Amino acid sequence: VLTISNMLQVYTPEMLRWIYASYKSNVKFDISFDLDVIKMYEDFDRLERVSYGLETLNEKKTEMAKRVYELAQLNIEGKIPEKIPFRPSFRHLCNVLQINDLDISATKEAYKDDLKTKEDEITFEERAIRAKYWIENYAPEDFKFLLNHVESKIDIELSEQEKMLIEQLVNHLETDQNLEEKSLQKFLQDVVSELNIDSKEVYPKLYQILVGKTHGPKLAGFILSIGHEKIIPLLKKGL
Repeated sequence: VLTISNMLQVYTPEMLRWIYASYKSNVKFDISFDLDVIKMYEDFDRLERVSYGLETLNEKKTEMAKRVYELAQLNIEGKIPEKIPFRPSFRHLCNVLQINDLDISATKEAYKDDLKTKEDEITFEERAIRAKYWIENYAPEDFKFLLNHVESKIDIELSEQEKMLIEQLVNHLETDQNLEEKSLQKFLQDVVSELNIDSKEVYPKLYQILVGKTHGPKLAGFILSIGHEKIIPLLKKGL
């Protein structure tokens, strides 16, 4: 049996109001704490963007989204903020938290350019606290990871081509400090193709260097989330 207190450890108050306001009072619905939590946060964020006109749906769905969003507000009037609140993607936030050993203060530093107001900091911390709690208590084991440290023992057999890939990746990261996910993904694909490497073999090895597992978040975005300061020494250690 779930209580409101249980649910508020995983979902913010606005999200909990949104969940209940999304259903008719005579309709049964489930609240899950597994990977569906990520989808729930993504759905709420989309509803919010629609309410502020940043995404479009058909007229009927837009009006419904706006009304449910009003009902999700914590004030009695259902008045929404003039400016859309800052909401870090829950999935990305979970990754950054794990990169920083679930340290919320260190994770907050990674979002410093986005936190422009006190309200931004509050909404960030509300979501970060719940993301940390969810990871610790409900996230599937396949979703969890622990970033290796430079001191970690990394013993992975690499072919000469795979070593060349890592060397080129390190050089690329050292040369460009402002990479974007799409451009880095294309770079990886191009180098894998040029060196005639099977991505299904080398990518698991890269994940092993980074997190000691053969899988993890999407590689290019994950590398950027880790940051140049941590990722470059780790990749060099793998060589």
